[in-house]
Amino acid sequence: MEQIDIEKLLQEGKIVQTKLRGYSMYPLFVPGREDVRIESCRQDSLHRGDVVLYRRTGGRLVLHRIHHLSLIHISEPT
Repeated sequence: MEQIDIEKLLQEGKIVQTKLRGYSMYPLFVPGREDVRIESCRQDSLHRGDVVLYRRTGGRLVLHRIHHLSLIHISEPT
């Protein structure tokens, strides 16, 4: 199966739709049944309760709901 560069697609302004795997967002999203649409946004537009895609240390992409925001610097992708 061909590897898709999700980050590149998002940087190009595209919307990515995929089926979820894993149970980190269960019961909001049921793996294998739910589709999600992912699009790029500005960091200053994020709020508690939003669902975001991020890359964990080690490289895995993960969807999670924002529980709280703190004043830390998050670098923009290059």
